Amino acid sequence: MGAHYADSFILIPGRCFRMVTDPEPRRQGQPTHCDEPVVWRGRFRTRGDDTYRVDACEVHGDELTHHSRV
Repeated sequence: MGAHYADSFILIPGRCFRMVTDPEPRRQGQPTHCDEPVVWRGRFRTRGDDTYRVDACEVHGDELTHHSRV
């Protein structure tokens, strides 16, 4: 798993919400889905103060508010 890609995210239940930098050398610098297992469910607030209910992996779970283990 790479660092999260910009502030991009997805809203797919059962998948970590964060998009990450693709580690594949030929696609370096492009976004891909974070493939880590989901362990958190909570709310994610964007810079524009929109709030979304999302699932997250262990690493990205600390970006959530009002979260609980899945």
